Amino acid sequence: MLFAFRWIVDGCVLDLVESLRSIGVPSECIERAGHLPVAIRGTECAKREARVRGDASSQFASALMLMLSFEDRAASIRIEGDAVSKPYLELTRRMLAEAGVAWSLREPWLYCRERGAIRCDRFDIEPDASSAGYFFALAAATRSKLIVRGIRADSVQADLALLDPLLREADAGRVPLAIYPSNSAGPAEADSLLARYGCAWNEVCALSVSG
Repeated sequence: MLFAFRWIVDGCVLDLVESLRSIGVPSECIERAGHLPVAIRGTECAKREARVRGDASSQFASALMLMLSFEDRAASIRIEGDAVSKPYLELTRRMLAEAGVAWSLREPWLYCRERGAIRCDRFDIEPDASSAGYFFALAAATRSKLIVRGIRADSVQADLALLDPLLREADAGRVPLAIYPSNSAGPAEADSLLARYGCAWNEVCALSVSG
């Protein structure tokens, strides 16, 4: 049994509970409907089509997509209403495709997958562009150098639009950019920058998933 307590911010909790119930996972608000704490009892999903509100947190839909990917069975997730954070759903879908589970958009806001199992024991999680945005702005304001490792050139994160004016400056030759190969650890300049101060990057720990 998993309990969620009040150090997690209250909000949209009822949507999460109803989404879990829609696939047969026993869950309930312990004290007051729609508020934490919540009790979730782990069990095999009795149903294979989950429903979640699109105007609630995209984290719920992403969590359902991950959960329904660990069983070798077909499944679907229906987003009710327009999703406010579609790019994050796409990030989850793309990561799972690289792990061997293909989710596809069959119709507006209906994600489906056929049978298949996860075929890897490591997930590479793309850094959060929203959090990095403050540092992008700081580097621009102070005319200093910033290296953010791990963001893909084909990233779908909407907040990377913050880089558009900086890229225009780079194209004009006013801001130098360090280019590095896709799927690499980052540019050599990142290592050189830390080496000046006697530091080095820590190795990223892999997330192991066992069946």
